[in-house]
Amino acid sequence: MAVYTDTRTATPLKAEEGLSGGLQPKIPLSPSERVSTSYPVAHELDLVPDADEQIPNDLLTLDLEGRALVLDFGLFVLINLYCPNEGSDARFSYKMNYHLMLQERVRGLIAAGREVVVIGDLNVCAAPIDHCDGHLPSNASTFWEYPARVWIRDWLAPRGPLIDVLRRLWPDRNGMFTCTCHISDVL
Repeated sequence: MAVYTDTRTATPLKAEEGLSGGLQPKIPLSPSERVSTSYPVAHELDLVPDADEQIPNDLLTLDLEGRALVLDFGLFVLINLYCPNEGSDARFSYKMNYHLMLQERVRGLIAAGREVVVIGDLNVCAAPIDHCDGHLPSNASTFWEYPARVWIRDWLAPRGPLIDVLRRLWPDRNGMFTCTCHISDVL
């Protein structure tokens, strides 16, 4: 994962890999080199148990796939992500726990008075209009039964602190699917 910037207009002052604060370079970052002073803690989150009913006790395990970069630009913090998809039932808890860790990291930054921009692939639809099959009656009636969709709906304004810029600018525009059907979903 990478973030490219035009240093004539925006230069990151600090950068970290991951959301948990546990990933460190070979020479660990000093407190002054870190983006924030606090990080999500597993026992403070309502994490989802896996198939063996185990709940992570360390969020570092959620960061080991290299899915996030956090950059401090001074005026704002940019979080660039590739959130987990759900290729199998076994990945459901990992996906949900990653989302919960992200939400807590953003909450902590906002609580510290920071402006936060979250970009990348969240691998979840915020509304039926964002899914290629969301308009189908069979999907519309069950759309909000999926926990990840409830999570994103509740995290975005007006319920939560984040703004979906795409839907703010084009609230009713069809065909801008942020999620499409995979062939395995149809079979």
